[in-house]
Amino acid sequence: MEILARWRESGRWWEQEMEEEWVRFLDKNGILREKHFPCDLGNPSELPQKQARQQEIAHTIDYDVARLEARGALRDVSHIAEKRVRALPVSALHCLSALSYGRSTMMPEHLAAYAKLRGYSAAAITDRFSLTGVVDFCGTAAKMGVKPIVGATLEIAGGGEIVVISKSKQGYAALSRLITHCHLTQPRQFPLFDIDAFDGSTEDLVCLTGGYSGPVDRALIKKADPTHELQRLMRVFPEVYIELEYSAAPWSLSLDRALRHLAQECGLPVVAAGPVTHATRKDFPAQDALVCAETLCTVEEIVGRKETTDSTPIRWINSERYFRSAKAMYAHFGHEAVANSWTLANQCTENPLPEQPLFPSFDDNPESTLREIVIREAQKKYKEINAEHKYRISGELDRICRLGFASHFLAIWEACDWARSEGILFSARGSAVDSAISYCLGLSRIDAIEHNLHFDRFLPADGSKKPDI
Repeated sequence: MEILARWRESGRWWEQEMEEEWVRFLDKNGILREKHFPCDLGNPSELPQKQARQQEIAHTIDYDVARLEARGALRDVSHIAEKRVRALPVSALHCLSALSYGRSTMMPEHLAAYAKLRGYSAAAITDRFSLTGVVDFCGTAAKMGVKPIVGATLEIAGGGEIVVISKSKQGYAALSRLITHCHLTQPRQFPLFDIDAFDGSTEDLVCLTGGYSGPVDRALIKKADPTHELQRLMRVFPEVYIELEYSAAPWSLSLDRALRHLAQECGLPVVAAGPVTHATRKDFPAQDALVCAETLCTVEEIVGRKETTDSTPIRWINSERYFRSAKAMYAHFGHEAVANSWTLANQCTENPLPEQPLFPSFDDNPESTLREIVIREAQKKYKEINAEHKYRISGELDRICRLGFASHFLAIWEACDWARSEGILFSARGSAVDSAISYCLGLSRIDAIEHNLHFDRFLPADGSKKPDI
């Protein structure tokens, strides 16, 4: 028989329905048929009988590896997976964290930990229009021995999402400017990347076509010519990779073939990716519920009531966008796509984050300026400056200047002084009130000396914590 389509549907998970697998095929007489069956394999002892029943519909090594792995039974077919696995490392290039609000259940540091647990050598964080989670992600990934890659998901004007990955510190700077450009040139909360009007730098940036949500895949799904969408991306980005996603949709088989054929025609590499939004299959209901909450959508609906720039549903039809194991990636996508994804990951720098910038100097001698202003303002705050005042203020000044935060205090003092002159209310919060200097400079209304507040909580002597004002 000839399989035309194969997909999964999650069912009404809020009513404890099981996921079902659907197969559309031509039988030996050329008659179009469609069958479906529950995906839950249940008791491991029943595995051989259920496998035999499922073989009547369509049996492929790739899909059975993915199915058994989801049930924790990959060891039963390890000999199948091992035939497809090479010694080449595996990378995950399209991972969303919980900071892509309403899209993922994994915090950035958890994303890095799951990549290690699943056997990946490299992983990329690609949140929507944001680099918010990259510091936590990169720090955890480095500790875990996973190569961190920084990227972002951008929704382009006209519809569709692409993934942009930075290969170096220069690429990180270009990506940061690109994200800022999208936010500043579009209405608040509705950033878009106007790819046709963009003329900024894309140095050391790589574009992935975005999977099913990308403009190229969308064109193919609609039976349209994807060449125009591909040319738009190639005009802006020096490197473009065709991203393969295999998330068990009705169009997965035909689209995968079409994308591979398009890649050959255009001379572009294919990479194994697809969005990763939750750690395991069982986390799908939580991820789906987050999407519903973010889009103001009830679980019975497909599209929510929240205003968006794209009417395409964000909810996915099954649990396939989970963090599958590195071994299963070979069986799922094939060696070429997985090898290309590692080739791309290998081109990225080991430390993608820029060096920590120094705070701008307030003037030629900020330490002297700070001491002069504090002494002047302290005389205004206190009717009589006693030994306790002198000891506390002198000690704080010594520590602030020794740790190099004089310009920091002066900059905030200048901002607050301007706000006061404009009649704008402001107030220090948290540990900033523990500083007598903050009180003298007018940053805080709380006298730390009078209330016996501890400066160490605000600014430790070892400089392990920066002044949070």
